[in-house]
Amino acid sequence: MKIWDISPGYLNDQALRDEHLSLQRVAALDLALEDPRHPEAIRWLGHDGALNQRQRQVASELALRGLENHWPRVAILNEGSWPTTYLEDPGQQFALLSEAHPPASGGRIPLPTSPQQLWSQHKYSILARDPSLYRELGRELAERQVGFAELALRLTEWLRITPGNGGIRNAVQHMWGYVSETPPPGLEHWTCRRLLEETQRRAIVKSAHYLLASTALSELMSYLDEG
Repeated sequence: MKIWDISPGYLNDQALRDEHLSLQRVAALDLALEDPRHPEAIRWLGHDGALNQRQRQVASELALRGLENHWPRVAILNEGSWPTTYLEDPGQQFALLSEAHPPASGGRIPLPTSPQQLWSQHKYSILARDPSLYRELGRELAERQVGFAELALRLTEWLRITPGNGGIRNAVQHMWGYVSETPPPGLEHWTCRRLLEETQRRAIVKSAHYLLASTALSELMSYLDEG
């Protein structure tokens, strides 16, 4: 039983299903009752809000892959603190996935082989949270000032920050450029959710590989209400 810290987009379908079930067990306290010494039961104790958000992230990835009908929807709870420890550092988690799943059986997002590829996969998730950080980190990567393990850790922790609707809309409007040269009619009246849903749909139809390899394509949806 394992709960990952890196984006669910890197997990293959079976690993994604397994994590969804693991999250349900931890949330229901089943694991803590059966094995109170299990590392995941200990690590997530007292982090109900963060556990809820991880459930929503996994559910959003399942939905993007067309698997949402098999899983109950998870409501948004008030934000809570995340665990301060990792069973393996995020950089090591990529190595574990690489060993466990050959490329042909990987997830939606290819496992990155360089800091630059890792950044390109996360850039719109960061843009949604902090445009200045987006520019700063882009410069660092251009100048090769950050290594893979350090970047994996920083990105994982930045993606635990809740983005505002304005930040999400800004990032998705940037993403829209990969699926259409013109903004949709009446864009100003579209909700963030509708805009992201249409971006997802077009990315799949058009096989927009750059967007399909973006963490933002599913994880930003986890912060948006159904309405």
